[in-house]
Amino acid sequence: MPTLRDAFDTFVWIVGKLGWGWGTSFVLFLVVIFLSYRLWKTPRPHMQFFDTRASLDKNRGGIGRELENNGEVFWVMWQVGHLMTQIAPGARRKIQRMILGNPRANEDILNRWATTAGAGTAENIRSRIIDATRLASEVGTSIRWNYEQSVSLVIANPSNTNNSGWIRIEFIAPFLLPTSRPSLVILQKDYPGLFSTFVLTYEKVWNDSMEPS
Repeated sequence: MPTLRDAFDTFVWIVGKLGWGWGTSFVLFLVVIFLSYRLWKTPRPHMQFFDTRASLDKNRGGIGRELENNGEVFWVMWQVGHLMTQIAPGARRKIQRMILGNPRANEDILNRWATTAGAGTAENIRSRIIDATRLASEVGTSIRWNYEQSVSLVIANPSNTNNSGWIRIEFIAPFLLPTSRPSLVILQKDYPGLFSTFVLTYEKVWNDSMEPS
């Protein structure tokens, strides 16, 4: 395992390449160590982690309450979208954009999604996606279908300028039922750069997805 002396020798070699002397190297090394210590000791905002859907719902009240109480505009990306049936029309109208799995995908893909979602068959998945698309269309939500689905994503207030946004990421894995999926909640005010990254990534996926047909 590298020691502090190893780190210092490496640091001296690097700054030596830059033409600096040993004394300058030592002082700069101490400054780096001091700043690293201060940063390490400084409390960092934490991300909220939930090990199951039940613990998430207990803390945040379920998707319907999240939409009602914790934002004005939402972008979502769901594999199937069956949660739409749990959301009142008033809260549903806050969803500006929705990306769902493509119900026109081939049977092998739909069967894999069905296994992941615990939905039984490819036809069940296809039916659920089409139902979710219909419910979203009824309240004016813009919808796209995509073939790649590896996370369930909710972005609140994606275009705001007052740091009121947040992201919820729920991880999708084969044979892991929706009720057992772990998730993270990240606040924009704590991680503005990460928030912006997810917003930009969503926009790229949106532009790469197709309109329902």
